[in-house]
Amino acid sequence: MNDKKSSYVVKRLEAMLRVWEQTLFVANAEVKPTRPEFFKGAIANWHRFRRAVLDRTKPFKNEDFEMPIDLFYSYFVEVICYNFFPDVFTNWTRSSRRVYSLSKDMQTDLELTSVAGVTWGDLHPPFPCFIISLPIPLPGMFNNLIDTLVVETGKGFIRVLALGNELDAFKVMPQEMKNGIANASRNGNMQKLLTRCQAARAGGYCYIPSNQYGERLCSNLNLEIIPDKVGVEKVEFAGIQPHSEEEKEKTLRFWIPIYRIIIGLCMHLDDLQQKNVGMPVALVDATPVEIPVTEDPKAVTSTDNLVTLDCEHELTADERRIHGIIREKGSIEALRELSAHFRSAYRRRPPGQGDNPNARKSVKVRWTIVNEKRLPEHALPAGSLVEVK
Repeated sequence: MNDKKSSYVVKRLEAMLRVWEQTLFVANAEVKPTRPEFFKGAIANWHRFRRAVLDRTKPFKNEDFEMPIDLFYSYFVEVICYNFFPDVFTNWTRSSRRVYSLSKDMQTDLELTSVAGVTWGDLHPPFPCFIISLPIPLPGMFNNLIDTLVVETGKGFIRVLALGNELDAFKVMPQEMKNGIANASRNGNMQKLLTRCQAARAGGYCYIPSNQYGERLCSNLNLEIIPDKVGVEKVEFAGIQPHSEEEKEKTLRFWIPIYRIIIGLCMHLDDLQQKNVGMPVALVDATPVEIPVTEDPKAVTSTDNLVTLDCEHELTADERRIHGIIREKGSIEALRELSAHFRSAYRRRPPGQGDNPNARKSVKVRWTIVNEKRLPEHALPAGSLVEVK
């Protein structure tokens, strides 16, 4: 049997990152010579973003990549999600690099299943930030089709970037055009800079796709997450208010299936980990043993493949190598050789009860990076695409 392994590029996230970078390239060229008081944050540092995400040895500083609000709408119009995109992208890259690819049947089942009555306390997301790939695109609110959900979760909040085929309109700026804009800015030639930036806009290189953003916030974990069975008239909207009952209904018609998918998937993944859950049991203290580590060859060390994941269907060469080590040296030694990877939160039986099939899986284990010591200093785990059927 041949090993079967391929790469999966998170296409929508890559396109959004490139839109953000290309727009800020133009903003950088225009603002530096004309409005130096705003030459800060994302405008000044956009070209450092990928390296900052990759370097886990340093905390990510939001303020270094925020767009000055006085200029935000001049470049990103009303698409506010680009203002916090750097934070979301970093959260996904550093906490999971996980994409859940649904089967068509799974997506349909999740959309049809009401989550009325599911409370915030019932929700146990696998990671703080993850992506869901939809095989059946959902009709968007701007005559687009949504096929990718970037989900960020925490205590009492769910934030969603709904991305789709509107990102297909992104056009990569020709290098000759970029060089012309950069040179005019560097030389302080305002007339050439104005002309060349106008040409870039006319050519569609500064187009901002209308991605949809939604969030649910709550301070009471006993409340249900979404109003899945109430009428439109009882729903309260925070932030931008729909102007009519028709718009309210359109908004709910779009978002309810999305939240059903997210909440249902989280509960499905949780069900796979445990059948029944008892009261939490305190973990037994353990003294870690220092062992020599080798560098993980699969670690992400390049800024060019931040959105590229491994898509594995059969045993890989690495897994076969680990199997050989198990036969030769035992499982403990073999596990030390496993590639660094993100492990989702799960529940297990209490210490000393691992072999008892009747023991409840009552110990909650948080998500973590397994074999983190194998990562080079400026590197990330490889990430993965998981098919959910």
